[in-house]
Amino acid sequence: MRDALLYGLNATNTRLFQSLEDVTEAEAQRAPVAGLSPIIWQAGHLALADFDFARRADGTLTAPAGYAGLFKPGPGTGGERAYPSLTEVKDVLRRAQQTLEGIARTADLNAAIDTPNYKTVGEMLVFVQYHRGYHIGKIMTLRALLKKPLIR
Repeated sequence: MRDALLYGLNATNTRLFQSLEDVTEAEAQRAPVAGLSPIIWQAGHLALADFDFARRADGTLTAPAGYAGLFKPGPGTGGERAYPSLTEVKDVLRRAQQTLEGIARTADLNAAIDTPNYKTVGEMLVFVQYHRGYHIGKIMTLRALLKKPLIR
């Protein structure tokens, strides 16, 4: 089970970074269609969510100041705003990934976490992969709208 969780965390992390690799800072900040949240919001939201997932499992990680206000789901976030740089968000994503990998390696995967989407640390780590895949799909759509090459 641990190997499968680590594989999924690494696969989604690799795909996320591939989708961001050739995106410029200006492209990351731009919403190519009115009403869509830009790539930076998608990546920042994943960083915030990954920090929150890790906090639920081990209680030690907190997201950088200001991330909750910029990247939480729901009304009032997204769109064009003054976001941190893509470089900064990538660094935050790397730190969250390292923590989630540590949790996948050492945590009690059957430890209870009471949320509507999952009930244990192991289920949460599976949900992380689903959540990442959903937002990677959004990034891929935004890339297409920005006329970026398809990633295979």
